[in-house]
Amino acid sequence: MLRVDVNGQLNALQRLKLLRMPPAKRRRLLNLLGNQVRKSSRARIRQQKNINGQPWAPRKDGRRKMLRGLGKDLRVYASDKSVSVTYANRLTGSIAKAQQEGITETFTAEQAAKKYGEPDYNAPATTKQARALKEQGFTVKRKTGKGRKKATQKWIKQNLTLGQAGAILRDMRDRESKKSWVIKLPPRAFLGASASDVKQYVQTIFNETLNARA
Repeated sequence: MLRVDVNGQLNALQRLKLLRMPPAKRRRLLNLLGNQVRKSSRARIRQQKNINGQPWAPRKDGRRKMLRGLGKDLRVYASDKSVSVTYANRLTGSIAKAQQEGITETFTAEQAAKKYGEPDYNAPATTKQARALKEQGFTVKRKTGKGRKKATQKWIKQNLTLGQAGAILRDMRDRESKKSWVIKLPPRAFLGASASDVKQYVQTIFNETLNARA
């Protein structure tokens, strides 16, 4: 489960001031800080940026925003001693952790079949296959006259099955069917707070709480 301890990001003087506060006031301050981290983390998902403000590594297809479902499940757990911003659901937390830190794992054909089911090799060739075949220079016989011509994506999808397109692609690339794949997920750090973030939070929340009544 992914967890960020906001209390641990305060400096020694700030932690000392925390200890001198009444428990109720201390918990209120830490809860406010946790909520601010939660708010900024969700904003990063909307902006598709890392904690340092840099854009995330894009999807391979370059489409659709990423991690959109991870922002709404963030929870703040505050006591009079500490505060954490994390996920209550372990599965969501493990997904968020993989996205936050980036992972490299081996995905086998057997795992793919269990997760997605066996592909329908008799289904029409996909757009991705048609695009790849066209890039490889796949040709077909001309209806009239002699010779061959490059196949269009439309022709490929209308005349080849998923299985046929895959076999042709492997042959053109001189590759055997893969038994496993190495998947590299780049880190997309969205949860947490940078040093400048913490400084800003302290200025806007910490000092106000210190001056407020317990």
